[in-house]
Amino acid sequence: ELVVPMYSAHGDNKFMASDEGLRDEPAAQSDAALREWSALVQALRDAGVAVTTFKGRGLPDEVFPNNWFSTHSDGRVVLYPMMAPSRAKERRQDIIDLLRARSGLAEVYDLSELESQGVALEGTGSLVLDRENRIAYAALSKRTDAAAAERWALEMGYRVVSFATGDRAGMEIYHTNVVMSVGTDFAVVCLDVVPGPEDRARLVEALEATGKAVVEISLEQMEKFAGNCIQLQGEKGSVLAISAAAWECLGAAQVAALKSRVEHVVVAACPTIERLGGGSVRCMIAELFAEA
Repeated sequence: ELVVPMYSAHGDNKFMASDEGLRDEPAAQSDAALREWSALVQALRDAGVAVTTFKGRGLPDEVFPNNWFSTHSDGRVVLYPMMAPSRAKERRQDIIDLLRARSGLAEVYDLSELESQGVALEGTGSLVLDRENRIAYAALSKRTDAAAAERWALEMGYRVVSFATGDRAGMEIYHTNVVMSVGTDFAVVCLDVVPGPEDRARLVEALEATGKAVVEISLEQMEKFAGNCIQLQGEKGSVLAISAAAWECLGAAQVAALKSRVEHVVVAACPTIERLGGGSVRCMIAELFAEA
């Protein structure tokens, strides 16, 4: 069972639809979201990516598991503090236990107690990780606390590159992984929403210093989730997973740049999830790393 994320109390997510009429047919919307999610799973498997799925429990945003946990090749699972109480309920011991058993992950680093202090750091929604170069990119917001990010980085052996963002109305972008994505040798980033010159320069410098070919996207493309993509590794080579709306809004040069960096592109239509959940393909994927 997958329950489409609908209308949780997340006023800072401006990507969620606000039209009252969208609430009228929840069963049809849930069915549509399930079809979209299932098609993404199948497309990833067809591209050679190993996909593990879990039965949902009826929580409004559980289709976005990357916010409450991450796995790491040093043998750790990290649990994160969530902003909304409904999202804190997504943490599941059965999933943690299964992942640890399958992947040899021996240790849990649990930051969820920060919720009691009103502090949030929502996994790889908040932290876009360059795992090879040990950099965590963080767009600071109500869901991405600066001190919590630094605490995470100190424990995990990363350095944080943080920056402020502003959308059309000057409001902060709710998650970093909407603004940008970092692959093995490329990065997709919307610099239009990083208003501070020093922040922007620091962000670009970090990407270029680590050999990333920077594919810039516009504010309009970011709003269609062009930054919410992810590079994965499968049996058939590297894969870029991205939504249909995001892929179709890209220009020819951007498409060519991205195609040149991967073996396969998985384009998945998920308009219901994007409209009602305010997240896209990357948000639906929590990467699984076995202990090295």
